[in-house]
This record gives sequence, C-alpha cells and structure tokens, in this order.
Amino acid sequence: MTDALTSRDIRTVFHLVQRYAGASQTRIGIACGMSQGKVSGIMSEGGSQVHTLEVFERIANGLQLPDTARMTLGLAPSHSDKSISSQAAQPTTEPADLAADPIKGFLETYGDTEEEMERRQLLQALAALGISAAPGVHALETIRTSVGQTFENNDGQQLDHWGEIALEYGYSYLSTPPEYLIKDLAADMVSLRLLTRHIRDRDSNAYREWCRIGGVLSLFMAKTLSNMGHAREARHWWQTAQTSCDNSDNLESQMWVRGERLIHGLYERRSPNLLVMRASEAVDLSKDRPCAGLATVSTARAQALVLAGKATSAEQELSRSQEILEQLPYSVTGDVDSIHGWGEDRLRYTEAWVYAHSGNTAKADSAARRAIELYPAEDTRSPAQIKLIQAFAHAQAGDAIEGVRQAQAAYGALQPDQRTTMITNLAMQVLKSVPPKMQGQPLINDYREQLTSRD
Repeated sequence: MTDALTSRDIRTVFHLVQRYAGASQTRIGIACGMSQGKVSGIMSEGGSQVHTLEVFERIANGLQLPDTARMTLGLAPSHSDKSISSQAAQPTTEPADLAADPIKGFLETYGDTEEEMERRQLLQALAALGISAAPGVHALETIRTSVGQTFENNDGQQLDHWGEIALEYGYSYLSTPPEYLIKDLAADMVSLRLLTRHIRDRDSNAYREWCRIGGVLSLFMAKTLSNMGHAREARHWWQTAQTSCDNSDNLESQMWVRGERLIHGLYERRSPNLLVMRASEAVDLSKDRPCAGLATVSTARAQALVLAGKATSAEQELSRSQEILEQLPYSVTGDVDSIHGWGEDRLRYTEAWVYAHSGNTAKADSAARRAIELYPAEDTRSPAQIKLIQAFAHAQAGDAIEGVRQAQAAYGALQPDQRTTMITNLAMQVLKSVPPKMQGQPLINDYREQLTSRD
C-alpha cells in the first residue's frame, strides 16, 4: 500500500481495498463519488489513471485515509492543526500500519454505504418505472419505521399489516389495469425490502411469514408482468415468488405460486407437456392435501392435458378438481371477489376451456354461462375471457362467423387497458380458427383490425 500511495497508483490502491476489504467496484465508486464504470476503468490493466488533485482528494476522503496516508499520497492532512500538534507525541507510522489503516477506514463505513447504495438503487428503479414519490415521502417512511420499532415490540403488528396488504392485492388484481397495479406493487416491494433487510434470524416463525408475504407480492408482480406481455421478466419474478414461498414452509402458498405459474404458462405458449410434468411434480409436493393451491394446480393440469391432445385425461383431471373443490372450506370457495379464493367459477372456467378445445361446444357453453353468473361485478376481465373461450369453441366447431361475432363483442366491451395478454391470446385463437378461405370476409377483416388496433 505504501508504494502504491507514494507513486499515486490508484489502480493498485483500489485492488488492495477490493482484496482485503471485500469491497465491490460499485461500493468503491459510491464511497469515492465515482461511477462503477469509472472505477472499473481505473482498475483495468492499462486503463485510465487519476491525475487531478480534486479526484485524489475525493478518493482519500472516500476511503477515509489517515493523515499519514494522505501525506504519502501528496495531500494535506484532513485536520492540519490537530495532526501537526500531535505528530511529535506520536510514534512514526510503520509501513504495515499505513497499509492497513485505509482498509480499516473503509470498512468502518462499509455497512452504511451498502445500505445507502441499495436504497438509492431501489428509488432509482421506482423512478425508472415512472413512480414519483412526493417530496419527503421516503424520509417520512424512515421516521415511521423508526417510531414503529419503538412502539411495536414484536413483529406481530408489522406482519399483520403487510399480510393485509397482500390480501388486498387479491381483490384489486381483478379490477385494476396492470399498468397501474404494477406501480403500486413496485412501491410496496421497495418498502418491504427496506423494512426487512436487517432481519438476521432466518429460523424464526416471523422470518418465514415475511417470506410468505414477500412471495405473495412477488407472485402478483409476476402475474401482472405476464398480463402486460413481459413473459421473460415475469419468469424471474415467478422464481422469486416460488423460492420465497418455499422458504416460508407454507404449503398453501407453495402450491398457489406453482399453480398460478402454470396457468400463465398456458397463455405464454409454453410446452403443454412440460406444464403437465410441472403440475404432476406440484401434486407430489402437496401430498394430496386439499387447498386452493392444489385446486389451481389441478385445473392447470387439465388445461395443459387437453392442449397436449389428451382430452380423456383432461376430463379425468376435471373430476379430481371437482373433488378438491368439495373439500375446501366456505371461507375459500365463497370468496369469489378475490383471487385468494377458489370457488365454483374457477372450475367452470376450466371446464369451458377443456370442452372448447376437445370440440364439445354444448358443454363449453353450459360451463361458461354458469361461470358468468358467479363472477363479481367488479371483475370485467374474467367474463371477457370465458366469452372468448365460448367464441373459440364455436369457431373450432365450424361456426366461424358466430365465433367471431361473439369474440368481437367480448373484446370490444373491454377498456384497452384491461386487454391483458391472456385476453389478447384468447382473442387471437378465435381468429386463427377461421378457415383460410373465410379470412378475407368483411366481418373477419373488421375483427382482425380490432385486434391490431391500439384503441
């Protein structure tokens, strides 16, 4: 270190700090007021070097170099009077001390720098999403968290509060356009991360509950991204949701995230055979314990089976879904206003899907009509989806004109911001079911234009 400071070799200084303090280029940059790219350039072989006094000063301040190291670098002591008056009384600093002191100084602020860096990155990510917090909002959140830690002597109240937030998303998901929902989710995920980042006891019940809550919120993020057509980005959130729920040891949430992931996979054109295999793995995990998550997995498996050309197996799976439904408590089956619930409407939707793809239009229509009777008024997307499934059934059965008419009405009744990837996918299936010789008819052309229009 002494030789590096004497020769003003900042490249070597940074490498020593990285090696002995375990500091990344990003953390060094934050401390010294540089970008990670600038630090990388300095540290690379034959890269840019530091020449200006102002930058040397920033580096010395950022690494909290002691005065002896500053003077070796050719800088004035940080507190000249104090340093000069005390030099006579202090022994000469040995080279070994000089080598260690800068690293020690950096380590002393390492934790705070890391936390501040993460906070800044999270807030920048929110800004990139177009989420602008009112001035002082995050400062107030910091104060509120501190006050909460004073008066909330355990995690119970915080867990209840965030559990309620996760529940509320189950209701708002059905009616809120994805582009609005994702902003609320992102802001809440940032708040949750800042609140829980200091948790150290990972064997506690409280930690496992935080994992469940984080997993549920991540699930909603994955679903919303998928609804917006961002399947690649959603894939990473699905994995985060599944890992978090697995760490919670909560079987219901473990099954739910797997089932929802399978459902969205159907609309993202993932391999039906792969989805069937994943569903079977999830069933094994459940050990046949009836819960809403298992019901979701079962219905997803039925849908995937019929897409794989196994209509008989799909209908057998429908029977299993019915058996699971009959074992669920009313608190689950009666909660049709939230996707946390799992009632008859879910089963009828799956029946409509299976019968539409297997060519049984009458049964598809019957299941769809029953499902529509059960949907809450606030939910506009689910009725549109099942009407599009009905339309697909008619088009598949050879009545393309009737199928397109039904699809045109269902798709047109939705506001543009409610036309999710699921809905657009179903609407396109109807169009693809129209025979080539009919594709040029005026009604078909109008429908095609409706699907490609942004309005």
